[in-house]
Amino acid sequence: MTRDEDGSDSAVRIPQAANDEFVQLFTKWQRRLFLFILAQAPNPVEAEEILQETNLVIWRKSHTYTPGTNFYAWGCRIAVLEVLKSRDRRRRQAP
Repeated sequence: MTRDEDGSDSAVRIPQAANDEFVQLFTKWQRRLFLFILAQAPNPVEAEEILQETNLVIWRKSHTYTPGTNFYAWGCRIAVLEVLKSRDRRRRQAP
């Protein structure tokens, strides 16, 4: 990690305008991402958990998002991987 001019720690420095756009897109598409996940994991509680895991990955990978591209499609690719991870965990835990 590096120290920013304001004293905060940051792994990647994202321009404020890009960060603002990312937050707006992230917020805008939350419901649709949840519904996308819910279609693949019909239990609403499980879908919420998968959405939270998806959100963590989205934030961690925010620096890889290209502004101006389809945020929803990008988020859905991440969500699919999280759904698959959830299914694998469930299978391993089954008796």
